[in-house]
Amino acid sequence: IMLPESTDSDSDGDKVKADMIGCLVYKGHVYTQGASYYDDISAVEHLVGDYVGEAVGTLDEWSTQDDYATEFASTYSGPVYTVKGYSEDFRLCIYVQCGDEKWLQFLDNFDGIGLTTGKDLFDDRFHIKGNVTDVHYLSHYDWDYVGVTEQTYKKLSISDEQFNEFIDVLCSSPFERIDYSENSNFYDTEVQGHLYLDMKDGTRVELTLIEGGYVGCAELGWFFVHMPSEIFDAVLSACQ
Repeated sequence: IMLPESTDSDSDGDKVKADMIGCLVYKGHVYTQGASYYDDISAVEHLVGDYVGEAVGTLDEWSTQDDYATEFASTYSGPVYTVKGYSEDFRLCIYVQCGDEKWLQFLDNFDGIGLTTGKDLFDDRFHIKGNVTDVHYLSHYDWDYVGVTEQTYKKLSISDEQFNEFIDVLCSSPFERIDYSENSNFYDTEVQGHLYLDMKDGTRVELTLIEGGYVGCAELGWFFVHMPSEIFDAVLSACQ
């Protein structure tokens, strides 16, 4: 993506604006912002592994390619660690301190991995199969308009057998890349659901369900597992 110069103005005469997600450069890969743990930091601190370096907090919306070529260049400042139970090729974490506030920020690398079926991401990397302890959801309205708060999460009312079937089908179904030029309104689909999987290790995995059998996660953008099936319809219906 070629960003315009920050001094340029748009057709209305306003300066160009941009925003970005959190990221970290490590061993030539860009790890992007994953789950953040604030009040629940104690639930995942046992996963903090080996210290690998110090994030230098030098990246912003207008950083150059040379800026990104620097090891530990990042949008955060703080010590970087591996995450126990996960490959460092996929997941790292940073202790972030901002004033009196401290949290643990996970960062995930999706660069250079092959995605054939859902197993390649949701089982091989997120390890969800057999490791989910609880499942909550947000309706699309709550997710889009109300926002994510503890008050809006609801427990998913399906049986363990149904949920396990859903995960089995998710892991065995193919990934598809949604063509933006042909489906620019894909994310505007009215019927959606947002699942939050609480894992045995204290982490949380978020899944986006979109009508038609599509399951994805925010970090992958336009890549979705396509699993049209009765079990998908049952889970999506339970999210409404």
